[in-house]
Amino acid sequence: MNTESDVGVRRVGDERGASFVEFALIFPIFMTILLGMFSGGQSYNRKISMSNAAGEASRYGATLAPSTQEASPSAGCTVVPPPSGLTCGLDQWVNAVADAVVQNASGDLDANVTGRYICVAYVHPALDTTGPHGQQSHRAVYAGGGAPVEDSGATARCFNDGRGDDEKRVQILVRRKSPIEALFFNADVTLTARSVTRFEAESY
Repeated sequence: MNTESDVGVRRVGDERGASFVEFALIFPIFMTILLGMFSGGQSYNRKISMSNAAGEASRYGATLAPSTQEASPSAGCTVVPPPSGLTCGLDQWVNAVADAVVQNASGDLDANVTGRYICVAYVHPALDTTGPHGQQSHRAVYAGGGAPVEDSGATARCFNDGRGDDEKRVQILVRRKSPIEALFFNADVTLTARSVTRFEAESY
C-alpha cells in the first residue's frame, strides 16, 4: 500500500527526470544559437573594419600624388618584395594605398588571411591627357601573400561604380572569408567592402 509520502517522492523524481530530458533537448539548440551569435558578431566586426579600411585608404590615395617618374628599373626604380613592387610612378602609388588598406584593417586583411583580395585602382578619364601617364588608368590586385596582378589602360577598374568617364578617382575593393561556426555546422561567408573617392591631388 502506497502512502501519500511515497507518491510525493515519486512525483518529485518524475519531475526531475522530465526536467533533465528537457534540458538535454534544449541545451544543444541554445548553444548553437549562442555560438552562432558570437561568430556572426565577429564577422560583423570584420566587415566594419574592412569598410573603414577601404574608406580611409581611398581618401588617403585621393590626396597622394604619384611620382611623375615612369615605373621601370631602367628609370632608376628598385624592385622590392611584394606587396610593394617597383618604387616609383603609379606602381608606387597603388602599393602605398594597398599598404594603407592593410594597416587600417587591424589585421583583418593581412597576407595570411584566407580568401584575402585587395584591389586598388587609379581611374583616369579617357579624355584627359594631363599628367605623365596620359590616358592610362592603373590597377593592382593583391591576393594572399603573392605578388600583385597589375593592369593598366582605359578599362583598368576594380568595379563598376556608375560614375562618368570624366572624373579621376580612386577605387578600392576588398574581400575575405570569415567563418561562421556553430555547434552543428560551420560555414565560410565572403565579406566585401568597397570605396570610391574623387582624386584630389593637385600635382598629378
